[in-house]
Amino acid sequence: MVDIVSLVKGDTVANLKVSLVREDNNTAFGITEASTVNLHVRKKGTTSPVYTIPKDATLSSEASGILIFKMGATGVFLDQTTVTEGYYEGEIELIFTDSTTQTVYETVPFQVRDDFS
Repeated sequence: MVDIVSLVKGDTVANLKVSLVREDNNTAFGITEASTVNLHVRKKGTTSPVYTIPKDATLSSEASGILIFKMGATGVFLDQTTVTEGYYEGEIELIFTDSTTQTVYETVPFQVRDDFS
């Protein structure tokens, strides 16, 4: 079960840390051969993604199954004028070097609120 991630629109240091764990044996799901990892975000109740965030290659530790997505960097999700207050969900997609893909079944829920100022 994933808890709702609370975010504030306009924040610039909001990082999302995701740990990929295998359900069958509770060990880290290492992804050393993955060439691309993205978090596709859509508004809850809709079908089209509104933003795609690539994993941060410097902060992530793919072999340990630890992925970091910068949600609030300049020009990224929380900085977009199209992102409004409300509920969103994220889907993690792995694209391997042989062009095969694997999508994490469980989505990551977000709640975004407007900044006071």
